[in-house]
Amino acid sequence: MLAPLTLTIFTISTDLGPLDIELRGDVVYRLSFATANKRQPKAVSLFPRQQQIVAQLQQYAAGEPVDLASIAIDLTGFTPFATRVYQQCRKIPPGTTLSYGQLAARAGSPAAARAVGGAMARNRIPLLIPCHRVIASSGKLHGFSAPQGLKLKERLLRLERAN
Repeated sequence: MLAPLTLTIFTISTDLGPLDIELRGDVVYRLSFATANKRQPKAVSLFPRQQQIVAQLQQYAAGEPVDLASIAIDLTGFTPFATRVYQQCRKIPPGTTLSYGQLAARAGSPAAARAVGGAMARNRIPLLIPCHRVIASSGKLHGFSAPQGLKLKERLLRLERAN
């Protein structure tokens, strides 16, 4: 019988603001932009791979080129469609964008642009599933539920393009 994975929940400081992280072992289950009135970052005891994940996120937020796709994520609980969308979204290179329709096609459902939008809205692992790289077919930024909304989406794309 396998031992249960250790659940670790904590907040880190980054140049993009605090991030709440939920790890199951060394796999990211949830990542979110913390709001100012949430808990403040505090020291937690992390395993080496967990420390590496934190370092990669902090380096990314500082504008350093980092391969966030190398960080393992847990897609448990998502539908097969959403899982395909998230897997394809992770393949969008930093600083580039795809439309919701283009991402739907890459996920094998070319007529499902609206469903892709729904999957992006339910993304519990932003940055690692880079929903900020998904835009409207007009080329305009559309939808981003993190604090600061579209301003943060634009900031993330500028940060990536600078690299």
